[in-house]
Amino acid sequence: MLSEQGLVRGENIRDLELPDFFSVEYDDEGPSICTAMVILKGHGKTNQFGKPLFSGYYHHTNVRLCAVSTTAFFLFYQYHVMNEPFPDFSIPQRWYDIVMFCIDCRNNVQAMSRTAHARAVYDAYSALNIMHQKVTHAGRQNGRQLLEKGGVEKVAADVAGG
Repeated sequence: MLSEQGLVRGENIRDLELPDFFSVEYDDEGPSICTAMVILKGHGKTNQFGKPLFSGYYHHTNVRLCAVSTTAFFLFYQYHVMNEPFPDFSIPQRWYDIVMFCIDCRNNVQAMSRTAHARAVYDAYSALNIMHQKVTHAGRQNGRQLLEKGGVEKVAADVAGG
């Protein structure tokens, strides 16, 4: 969900750390509070203009398609079902290096490998009978195709990622 809806490459997903997640509240966006979940892509990796790259996510009306809910469910599962130690937020240095998708909760500062990520995505796709050539970048490609299906012009889709 993060990859598809944020048009994010596999390495950006694997390298996500807790401080890469934050929220932004938008004013005057309707009758209720509008908050976006935002991720910083590439630990401050910049584009050709020297600016950090971000992806933003809003709640989807369908919880099965909601990257915000998926992230919340993942964190609930990680800390309440799997009983991984909850991060100590009292001092930034204690949680700044925690990766979102670690290989082991006892070593939560080491991101999963490209191979492990590819295997997890491949297994999920296989279980759903989905065939795709680009395993860890499939979400990004699917997201772009959904944009084009929704009427986003090709130039805009190219800006969003190819």
